[in-house]
Parts: sequence; structure tokens; C-alpha cells
Amino acid sequence: MQPFGEDARRRIARHLALREGKGFATVEQYLNIGALADAKLAADTLLIECMSNLTANEMFAPGGASGNAAERILTGLERLSEAYSNLVVVTNDIGGDGIAYDEGTMRYIEQLGQLNQGLFRLADLGYEVFCGIPTVISRRPGIDLEVGK
Repeated sequence: MQPFGEDARRRIARHLALREGKGFATVEQYLNIGALADAKLAADTLLIECMSNLTANEMFAPGGASGNAAERILTGLERLSEAYSNLVVVTNDIGGDGIAYDEGTMRYIEQLGQLNQGLFRLADLGYEVFCGIPTVISRRPGIDLEVGK
């Protein structure tokens, strides 16, 4: 999330504090996620959280990709997959409530849906987590990973 206002800054600070001492660096990247491929972070695994915020940023922030948010993010993730051994990507499934929202929100739901479809095409392994229970929903042939291992 972009730090618009004090509440957002507090939430970001809390998020950063929760990750301290866990053995990895946290980087705030509001736009152009692929730029992290050039950052040379000292890590083999990159946790990217969260696609819903990144999509909104790319769609609505100055300098964002506007209507090409999903494409820009997927291209960036492909670059990251070449620069890092592992990517863990967190996203949300929205729009399944059947409600027709205003035009801008519907474009956002469509972009995030396209992004999620692209993520699962790229992913070796995909989980849905509901109520804290992970369920494998996508697995590339030959991938032998189990939940919790």
C-alpha cells in the first residue's frame, strides 16, 4: 500500500516491524515490481505481498501502467523469476460476490483476475488458503512439494 496519510504509514510500519528478525529484508515497491530484478537483494527467495495493492497502484497511481496493470506485473514477475530462485506471491480472489460495481472497480477486478490467471500459469505450485487452511489448487507436473514441508 502506498503511504497516503498517517494511518497508512502506521500500517506499513507495523508490517515492517512484524517481519524484523525473520532473516529477510522487506522492501516497499509500489510500482514496477520487475525493477526488483535489478536491485540485487541478498536473497534466494522473494515474498511479494500483495498483488491486490500492487494492481491498484499500477492502475491508479501516477506513473502506473493504467489499463495494462496485469501485463506489467506479470512481465515484472517473469523478470524476478529469472533473478531469484524462488518467488512466493500473495494475492486475493475478489469479484466472486456477483455484485456489479462501478466501472473503475470492475476494471480493477478484471485486471486482478487476469493477473491471478497469469500467476497460476507461471506458478510451479499454487495454494488457496481459506480460514488458514492451505489447499493445493495448481501444481506443475514433476513438482513434489507438500503443504508444510
